[in-house]
Amino acid sequence: MVLDRSNLLASLNEDVFDHILEGLRVRDLSSLSSTCTWLREACMPFVFNYVHICVREPIQIEHAPFFLPASAKPYVRSLALLDECWDQQCGGRPRPKYLYTDDFLLCGAYPGAALAERLQELPRCRSVKMHKNNDLKHGLSWDTLLSVLSVPHLRKFELRFQCFCPALRPGEELSVDSLAPLTAFRYKMEYPRDIWFFPSEVAALEAVLGKLCDTLEELVLPSEPAPMSTLATLSWPRLREFVVRGSPSTWGALPAPLVLLFSAMRGLRAISFKINPLDNALPPAVWPRGFVHSFPWPELERLMVSYPDPSDELWDHLPPTLRALSLRCWPHVSSQRRFAFLGRMHPPRFGLVPTSSDLLSILRHCEALSLDHLEIEYRVDDEDEALLRYVVTTFPHLTSLAVLRYRRNPPIPEECGPCIRRHSLRLLDSVVSNCT
Repeated sequence: MVLDRSNLLASLNEDVFDHILEGLRVRDLSSLSSTCTWLREACMPFVFNYVHICVREPIQIEHAPFFLPASAKPYVRSLALLDECWDQQCGGRPRPKYLYTDDFLLCGAYPGAALAERLQELPRCRSVKMHKNNDLKHGLSWDTLLSVLSVPHLRKFELRFQCFCPALRPGEELSVDSLAPLTAFRYKMEYPRDIWFFPSEVAALEAVLGKLCDTLEELVLPSEPAPMSTLATLSWPRLREFVVRGSPSTWGALPAPLVLLFSAMRGLRAISFKINPLDNALPPAVWPRGFVHSFPWPELERLMVSYPDPSDELWDHLPPTLRALSLRCWPHVSSQRRFAFLGRMHPPRFGLVPTSSDLLSILRHCEALSLDHLEIEYRVDDEDEALLRYVVTTFPHLTSLAVLRYRRNPPIPEECGPCIRRHSLRLLDSVVSNCT
């Protein structure tokens, strides 16, 4: 039986039909697009909406047919480029000669001018992600970065696990004429990692962020190369989300407290301090005790602080707009255990994990807040019951709650443990009932 498409799929409202296609997996879209020309044309924007390409050698960038089929280029909106260049096969060990570069720090698989041409051929592409899947000190050159960031139609850029201009080539200068009006700039390094960064990284970030600060709405930076002094001097009229992640290794000589350094970001709705302590040193307080300043983020809605300090005066100044509060370790202790098992970091330092008493002290400063979401991670001490009771009675509007509890160190005696656990479970059940 031959079905008349005018009475079936083609008769659907265009928005309804697009909504159906959006819900299909790529494999199903590929099958559907093989049925007829009409459906193939309808599926193309969804099949090629997101494209992921493994780049192993520069010829894939230099020759357009090796990069993407011409038929797919008009539909790409998000592009991810995975760096798997053959030079990385040496594992970072010095060689007398590399295949595509003269400096292992700088990947040679992304020739700047050719990459700019390929991106110009994707007129609907708004997001580019460039990443690799290892912890080698192998990054992108200044020429490559400028070629990407200067594509006019680009709006979001993410660099993950690759260094941002770890070195400059002879004669190269960090000059920036103009960049695309990006709304999101995400630079994420792998953690846990060795504490290192490159001076050219800091300078390159200063040059780029100085041009992007007027348009950015989301900014994610690693703490080590983040140009803190420069961030404090720039204007951020549209910035709504700011995340700094890493270690406080370079924060020993901060020119001012964090609350002052980021005070120019007055429009922030979300801010996250994802800081992993070094040795036995905790991250610095966001608002040190005795520091006089007005609260800089009056419209703040979401706040995350790792290894929170009960003496931090930040807790006394949180605005009534705050709806989500996260007081946790970063990474979570469970993740730190996994990394330690894999030999990628030291075992978790439980002595640095906040206690029930610490979090109770902090939350007592937050009793006026009407929170929707609360996340707490802590070591159990004598105030565990009081903490859980306080959460139940003080935040009646919670719709979500995350509690990560770790037993005492040394562990509770076996004969006492079951009773305490049953009592704590009853309290947690009260918390869950309160959220629902």
